[in-house]
Amino acid sequence: MTIAKYENILSQINVDIDKFNNFLVEEFKIPHLQASNPEGVSVIANIPWDSHDWGRTFGGYPGVYLLCGYQETDPSRLGVYIGKASMGKNIGNRIWSHLQHHRSTAIYKANDSLGETFIIEAVAAIALYDPRMRALAPALEEFIICDVRDRVYLLNGVGNSG
Repeated sequence: MTIAKYENILSQINVDIDKFNNFLVEEFKIPHLQASNPEGVSVIANIPWDSHDWGRTFGGYPGVYLLCGYQETDPSRLGVYIGKASMGKNIGNRIWSHLQHHRSTAIYKANDSLGETFIIEAVAAIALYDPRMRALAPALEEFIICDVRDRVYLLNGVGNSG
């Protein structure tokens, strides 16, 4: 599995990053997610739990994270869970909390709002490295969710029609 199958999701998120950046001064602009950047995007499919270092891979920083996967019963149906890490949490801890229930199988799963199971294959993260940006995590998450929901299937359920 490569991250390439989720390239459309990442490009749609990047459209929203550009829109969000319109509200920010230059020093706070958020870079695009890039499949080629191992600090921001990681394939996790079929990789044993103990091989992951969630804190190192995704940083001890606040920000927004994406859990990218396909529907278990229809692998052509792709979706994404968009979450945030703020208020003393970090991206690595939040991803760990979502996926640790599947640690024994290395097949990471999440359900959408309708209860359909998605196999999570990749994780992307938008880390907010500057401490002054910590408060932007919830705003960035909500901005992306509200804007992308008509273009990308959200496991979160916000804006999905079914």
